[in-house]
Amino acid sequence: MTSKKLSSQMKNHHENFRDTVNLIKNYAIFTLDLEGHITSWNKGAEFIEGWKEEEILGEYFDFLYPNNEIETGKPQWSLQTARDEGIHEEEGYLKKKNGDLFLADITISPMHDENNLHIGYIKVFKDITERKLVETRQLDANLLLKQEIERRKTIEADLTRSNEELETFASVASHDLQEPLRMVVSYLQLIERRYEEKFDQDGKEFLHFAVDGANRMKLLISDLVEYSRIDTLGKPLTQTDATQALQRATANLTVAIEEAHTQITYDQLPVLRSDPVQLTRLFQNLLVNAIKYRREEPLKIHIGVEEQEQAWIFHVEDNGRGIEEKYLQSIFVIFKQVGKRAERTGSGVGLAIAKKIVARHNGTIWVLSTVGKGSTFKFSIPKLVTKKEENNDQYE
Repeated sequence: MTSKKLSSQMKNHHENFRDTVNLIKNYAIFTLDLEGHITSWNKGAEFIEGWKEEEILGEYFDFLYPNNEIETGKPQWSLQTARDEGIHEEEGYLKKKNGDLFLADITISPMHDENNLHIGYIKVFKDITERKLVETRQLDANLLLKQEIERRKTIEADLTRSNEELETFASVASHDLQEPLRMVVSYLQLIERRYEEKFDQDGKEFLHFAVDGANRMKLLISDLVEYSRIDTLGKPLTQTDATQALQRATANLTVAIEEAHTQITYDQLPVLRSDPVQLTRLFQNLLVNAIKYRREEPLKIHIGVEEQEQAWIFHVEDNGRGIEEKYLQSIFVIFKQVGKRAERTGSGVGLAIAKKIVARHNGTIWVLSTVGKGSTFKFSIPKLVTKKEENNDQYE
């Protein structure tokens, strides 16, 4: 680089200026003469750019601009704009001593002496590369958030429409389908009672299959109607004794429990906010599932609870057959049944109903299981009152 001789007036002015601006470390501040040669260079400029003052004094400042980033003549144009219009601000790329580029926020303003004579320029810039990266990331994050909000709105709209369609189907099923099905079941049972002895073995078997199929269809429609109405026809969430809800569930299943020689034990369960009818049905469905998939040895079921800071974690543990790992998630899907087809006596809706009841209470349900040793169904019910529960309170 080639040094250029400065006038004594400029030297005195810039020495005073340099002493002041050297106190500023976060900004590069330097001065230029009227032609654009550097006449002072503060410590901030040295730190950001890498050049020491003695290396850069007298140089024409456009070498700071990378030729591949800034159009030819822009540095001089910047000075011309500052001279004609006063303070000029721009964002642009500058080049460090090692060749690295960085984005800078640049301000150029004319500099005058005590007689208001234009003697040069003051240039100030700051490295804003990191700030721009943060802003870009924030914009990207905001865009992703907006897209996620729109996606969830779409899902919520689809779910609302699906629930409405399911409710419409349930209304049709509970009226238009139940009555003719009830008639079919009644006449099949009548034929079975009156004319069974007139059928040969194949005929009796066919009749049995027809009656069984009709009864299963009736159960399926009934369970599907219940599933569709868990949210719309649920009771308000009130203080409920979970022990009493469990006792109601076991009373409803007295015959099944006795036939399976089932031993049921339970801890003292808490009083919590829930729909008492649905909590009873939740326990009932989990008990039925345990009874259905029992082994030959006497069935034992234990119901317990763990108190956590924000929720109650219930567990229903049995010593039944257990569930293969590949089915642990799918068993909560509606109509999904595990086991051989000949053993499938239910509708495949029971655990789906259990999951939907837990979801209505803003909880989650899952299962841990070992084949040949048994399963433990766990579900959580939050302690905190949610907006959804507060809205339900107005109907109490």
